[in-house]
Amino acid sequence: MVFKEVRVEDKDIIDKYLQAEGKIMADRCFATLCIWQEIYETKYCIVDDMLVIKYENEGYGIYSAPMGFGDFQSVVGQIVEYAKICDTKFKIIDITPEKIDVFKKCCDMEITYARWSCDYIYETESMISLAGKKLHAKRNLVNRFKTDYEGRWEYRDIDFSSDRELIFEYLEKFRERSGMSEDAYRDELLAITRAFDYSTALEIYGGMILIDGEVSAFTIGAPQNSDATDILFEKAFFDVKGLYQIIFNEFCKNRLSTYKYINREEDLGIEGLRKSKLSYNPVFLTDKYEANCND
Repeated sequence: MVFKEVRVEDKDIIDKYLQAEGKIMADRCFATLCIWQEIYETKYCIVDDMLVIKYENEGYGIYSAPMGFGDFQSVVGQIVEYAKICDTKFKIIDITPEKIDVFKKCCDMEITYARWSCDYIYETESMISLAGKKLHAKRNLVNRFKTDYEGRWEYRDIDFSSDRELIFEYLEKFRERSGMSEDAYRDELLAITRAFDYSTALEIYGGMILIDGEVSAFTIGAPQNSDATDILFEKAFFDVKGLYQIIFNEFCKNRLSTYKYINREEDLGIEGLRKSKLSYNPVFLTDKYEANCND
């Protein structure tokens, strides 16, 4: 198995494997892999007509379950043998429910449900209309924002060639107002920089809310496939009531209406984030399992 860095130029090669099973998963969105490549040292290998993604994080070798058109069982065996040689500790992630039984046949590693990494999937039409009892609170927050800031706010699509300075100035303000750690800020800054640099090649789009002419929130997304889009970033000042709700709603209206589904990615096990994502009434979660080898 020979792993190479994920590069923008590899999009066509990698994409066909990422989309082979039609799963809506952040880790199967090429733009996600590409913009976070430096942070997670993301590499890929194609072996026996299957794609394997490898990450480095906190002393772990992290491998995706193989995806594509070849023999899943055989390639899992190759991952395990390779990882035993290269890594003190390793795990295999993004094992889908349909692959658990096959995985168990070729590997005796314990499999656990990775609830923290499950992706939240929403119907775009519902996120635009915010109709129904379950989204009543979101609708109220959007309407309250519009009332509170009547005549003072506007939504604009991000122009990735001319709005770079605006967004990066906002990120610095966001870091100061949110208490974001230096490490988290550095990583996100690098990933967002790559999103701007490769926006055309990765088909990235974005939107922002301006209040009194100044950026107060922004969001960036990229297509997962023809049916689904992935929200890569979403930032809003926490102390402005309804700001997170209005940026998401306006982005859906203005840029995402051609997609059936929206992936707002995982909650990382953070209680507040989980509560927020559940409150938008997802149509389903993309379930993921992982297998760990700690010795």
